[in-house]
Order: sequence, then structure tokens, then C-alpha cells
Amino acid sequence: MPPSGDLSAGVTLGDCRKLDELLTEGVDTAGFPVLGLLMKKDLKGLLALANECGYQESAQGYYSKCHLCIDLRKHLALNGDYPEMSPREFYLQLGSNS
Repeated sequence: MPPSGDLSAGVTLGDCRKLDELLTEGVDTAGFPVLGLLMKKDLKGLLALANECGYQESAQGYYSKCHLCIDLRKHLALNGDYPEMSPREFYLQLGSNS
């Protein structure tokens, strides 16, 4: 477990030291706008948000929707202020065309 208490790499759902609380009460998406958007509008919503933040689609394309998703999240993590897109170091380790 990292010192930050992040529950998952790349998308933080909460503090794993409070796992019982997360499992019984769920995740409040009000504090996690990207996560809430993904739940409500899927990948299309995430792409729209990234485009609003200056995202440029890869001319090389994407292998899968998972590849696109990680590229979108990387852009948001490195260019926005989204608490659930952490740890930031996870995204810094990804290549130029995730």
C-alpha cells in the first residue's frame, strides 16, 4: 500500500485504510468529477472533458478503448486538477502514446 492510501493505481477511489467505509457507503462522486463522468457518460463523456482541456487525439489511433481511456486519463491527470487521477507519478511513467 502506498503512503498516500490510494486504493488503485491511476484512478483513486478513496483511502484503502477506510475500505470498510468505502464498501458500505460507496464512493461519493461529487468529490471525483472524472469518476462521476465515467459512470454517467462512459468514454464519450471522458473524451468530451479531455477535449475541453486541450486533448489532441493521436494520429496513430488506439489499439482499443482501454488504450484511449488511459491516454485520456493521462491527459487529465497531467493537465487538470482531478483528485481521482492519482497518483500523478503513475501517469508520468506512461510513454508518449500510452
